Order: sequence, then C-alpha cells, then structure tokens
Amino acid sequence: MERKTIAGYTIDSTLGEGGMGVVYRAVDPTLDRPLAIKVIKRKNLSATAKERFLREARASSRLNHPNIVTVYAAGEEDGHPYLAMEYVEGRTLRDVIDEGPIAWDQATLWIADILDALSRLHENGIVHRDLKPENIMVTGDGVVKLMDFGIAHMAAGDTLTQEGTTLGTVYYMSPEQAAGKKTDARSDIFSIAAVLYQMLTAEFPFEGEHPMSVMYSITNGSPKPLAEYDIELPDGLHAILDTALEKKREDRYDDAAAFRDALTTLRETELGTAAHPVVPVSLKTRIVQVGVPVAVILVAAVFMVFWGLRDRGPRVNRDLAIQHNELGQSAQETGDIDSARD
Repeated sequence: MERKTIAGYTIDSTLGEGGMGVVYRAVDPTLDRPLAIKVIKRKNLSATAKERFLREARASSRLNHPNIVTVYAAGEEDGHPYLAMEYVEGRTLRDVIDEGPIAWDQATLWIADILDALSRLHENGIVHRDLKPENIMVTGDGVVKLMDFGIAHMAAGDTLTQEGTTLGTVYYMSPEQAAGKKTDARSDIFSIAAVLYQMLTAEFPFEGEHPMSVMYSITNGSPKPLAEYDIELPDGLHAILDTALEKKREDRYDDAAAFRDALTTLRETELGTAAHPVVPVSLKTRIVQVGVPVAVILVAAVFMVFWGLRDRGPRVNRDLAIQHNELGQSAQETGDIDSARD
C-alpha cells in the first residue's frame, strides 16, 4: 500500500491531533530527513484567517535562529493549510517544570535565549500570543527551541470555539489578552515572564479554580512574591520579573531585547561573563511537536476546559456551569468583555 504524502513529503505516522488540526511525522524524500507537518482543519479557518496563517507561516520560514524551530515550507493542500517544520527530539519545558523548580541560573539562561528568539520574531512583525511551556522544546543538548510562533492567533478576529483547548494557555495570558484587547510584542513579554516565574517556583503566578477566575487574577491580582518561596534567587531577579509582569504594557520592558539584556546583565553580575550552564535533558521519551496551537481562549470554551481541571474543591453543578457558559458566550459575542468575565 502506497504511503500518504503531503506536499511531496512522505507521512510516517500521526504524532498528535487536536481541535485545530493534526501533526504528522514525515520524511523529506529528497533530503532524507525527518520533519513534522501540521495540517490545519479547514473548518477552523475563515478565508481571511487562512490567508493570515499562510502569510505569517511563510514569513516564519524565512527566519533562521538557533532557538526557533525551523519552518521548511508552508502552503495549502486540498484546501488544508499546512506547515512543514523541523522535527525536534527532546522534551517540552512543561515536562522539565513538572520535575520541580529549575535553578535560577539555568532558568534565566533559557529564558534569555527564548527572548532572543522572540526579538527576532517581533522584528519580523510576528507576535507569538501563545507562549507557554508546552510550546518550548528542550533538546537533549539542553538547547531551548520556540515552537508555534505566529500560528496561535491565526483565528484571531473569528468567533470560534476551539476543541481541545487546554487550561495551560490561560495561565500565561497577558492582562490585555485576558480582557479581549489587542495584543502586541509586549504581551509576549508578560507571557514569557509568567513562564519564568513558574520555572523558578514550579507554581503558576496567577491561579484560580476555573479559567475565568484565572483571567480575573491576571487582570486584578498579584503573584506571590518570590521572596516568600524557599529558593535562592539573586535580589535583582525580583525587580526584573516585577517589571516584566506589570499590568500596563507601557510599564513593561519596551521590547524582548530589553528584557533579555536585563537577565544577561544580572547573570554576568552574579556568575561572571563565562557562566553558561547547560543541563543535559533526559531523552527517556521522544517528544516532538505534537501540541496543536490554539487561539486566545474564548468564553465559549470555558465549560469544556473547566471539566478538565483536577479536583480542587467541590464539583460545580453541571447545569449551572452550562448556564454560566451560555451567559458568558452571549456577552462575549456582543463585545461586553466585562460582563463576560463576571
């Protein structure tokens, strides 16, 4: 039986599938190299969103950065947009965090590298909008690589309910993103700072019993001070994180490069210019780019993700949850974000 091909690439196996699309492991027959192909489901994209996706995907393919997963090609096959990209062996940053807090010197090194990658994206007019540990790979050599850039918001502006939406995304939203406002490069700064906070503490900076309460915490609450954790951190790191996690975007670092430089200066002060630790990452399990990107979490997805939460208290009445979801969805569709959040 002849194996399936997409854009001339031979499909080996299915790596993962979600509401937005499916990810395949494939082989480039010309160069004899493995790669990952993401195929987006046609129903998830309007004509405008599809054009935006293809435009930004092609722009991403022109980027060359050691901390960005390389995009080889982008196009459309049988009406389905696709991305052919580098096949990465290693673990997601989520898997590393799940093992416990990461030493500050290693965490800041990785985040500085990701910020350098974000700086390159932003210079090319691409805002990630879905930064989270699941979208960062750590290779066996201890190198971090950013995935899913410029793809997470491909349905922005469309009213969509994304199947398979995960709670992971909402924890790292910027305040403006949680409020349904327009995002920019400074929104990525907030999100990656939230990732750094979790790397250092193994806890989310903003928590809640369900997605909407997390979003309320992001827009109105403050993270638990780092000084209250039993971890050793240089004093300067507290101020750096505070700046990156400012509620108002104009109070944050002006760009990813400024955030990166602040971390680099801190590292040089504390460790010396030669300090560049790399922690080998176990390759017990091959983990590749199986996470399918999702758009900004909409109120219509709240009920779906709520039931995926681990028990953190009494179970909410199902009918009541449906009622609240419908009220929130109606308010969101009319643009009344405050009522939707309530």
